[in-house]
This record gives sequence, C-alpha cells and structure tokens, in this order.
Amino acid sequence: MKRIVALVAILIGLFLLLRGTHRKASPAPRGATEAPQVRKGVPLPAEEPSAEVVRTLAFQEYEAIEKAGGLPVTFTATGKSTVLHPKLYEARKDSCHRLPQSLPWEYECDLMIRLSLAPDGSDPSWQGSRLEVKWDSVAGRWRLP
Repeated sequence: MKRIVALVAILIGLFLLLRGTHRKASPAPRGATEAPQVRKGVPLPAEEPSAEVVRTLAFQEYEAIEKAGGLPVTFTATGKSTVLHPKLYEARKDSCHRLPQSLPWEYECDLMIRLSLAPDGSDPSWQGSRLEVKWDSVAGRWRLP
C-alpha cells in the first residue's frame, strides 16, 4: 500500500513539475509585449474626425471607384456581368469609434449616404455605410487607408 501511495505522489509531483515548466516556456502572444509604433510628425488630434472630414473622405472614396472604372458585378443566377457606376449625393457622419484591435490613429466611422446605382444617377436612396479613416502624421490630415 505504501508503494502505491508513493507512486501516486511521484506521478502527481511529475505532473505538476511538467505543467509548471510548460507554462514558463510558452511564448507571450504576438503583439502582447510590443508597444505601438511612435509616429513622428504632426501629433494625433485628441478628437475623432469631424463630420466635414468624413464627408470629404466618403466623396473621395466614390471618386476613386469611378476613376477605377466602376464596380464590376456578376449576377450569379444568370451569369450576366455589368459595371456599376455609383453616384454619391450626400454623406452624413453618425459616429466614429476605435475598434479594439486598431491602432490609436485608426477610426471606423458610421455614415448615412444617399447613393444611386442607376446608370443615369436617378432615384438615389439612403443607406448605412462604414468608412475606415487613418491619421497621416506626415501630412497632418485624416485620410483613407
């Protein structure tokens, strides 16, 4: 009986020893010890991007889509392809917030946009949209990623 008790005690001791060394040897999660990069240049504003800045960036995003030739789409039911040329009429900022995994100079903004997908730009409708905005410390302004 004493042998069984001694064997169990040794096995428990080995288990605890191995478990303890395993925890010490495991590396820290990636990014856990890294500090965010210090950005040189114009310091980050204390407040989120203004409504006018977000509106301007929303229009820049749709201008870039148009310069790229529009949005190619394929209707899966028929296989027919076409190119949409969205026309943005209005953009209003609802809010901006930092995402938990984002860097201090990155925001995601919620907007309401008035947009038309018709070829002639008719019948615009309101819809929700999101826009990612980053602070460019070199230029000293908010920009699209």
